Amino acid sequence: LFREDRLATYISTFNDEIDNLGKSKIDWGFIKSGEFSDLFVKATDNSLKTRFRERIQLNCKILVGSISVENVHQRNFGEDWLILVADLNPVDIMLGLKIYEQQKNRPTEFSLDSSKGQTEFDFVIESGWHKLQGACQLDDVRFQTSLHKLSRAGMIKEVVGMIVNYVGGRYIITPTFQSLMNFIHFRANHVVMF
Repeated sequence: LFREDRLATYISTFNDEIDNLGKSKIDWGFIKSGEFSDLFVKATDNSLKTRFRERIQLNCKILVGSISVENVHQRNFGEDWLILVADLNPVDIMLGLKIYEQQKNRPTEFSLDSSKGQTEFDFVIESGWHKLQGACQLDDVRFQTSLHKLSRAGMIKEVVGMIVNYVGGRYIITPTFQSLMNFIHFRANHVVMF
């Protein structure tokens, strides 16, 4: 019964995401390929193994991103992203999206010395890091656990700085996370939540 409900949710969500993409943006040749078939099976398997609608939706967004004509050169990342998000729960996804919203305009390069320009640490703090835990309404354990899981998934990395008395625990989004969000068409001006 659970698998049937999850499969129904997955198929419905997949169809909704296809509609959002638009038929004119579908790479129909790719859909007929063995590579897409393997990716479809992986996304289906991931979705059947979770009770979380948010992760099912994320799996579908990744799958639909892989068939977009806009993502032809990145589609080989689809399977990797399905693997990276396979253990994230709704709290992890929500926290990841909040961090992304804060840091979506991440510069490509940073200075190593704050007297010579913006460092990663400066950027993270100026983006509102100190407000993040409260905005997400997470206790210390849940917050730290989700940060660890997002870091392990390669979506964020801890900022390591040359600051006196720095105790750690500040994270910055990775280029991998930015690429995933572009792949699933979650652009910097979106406010859509999973």
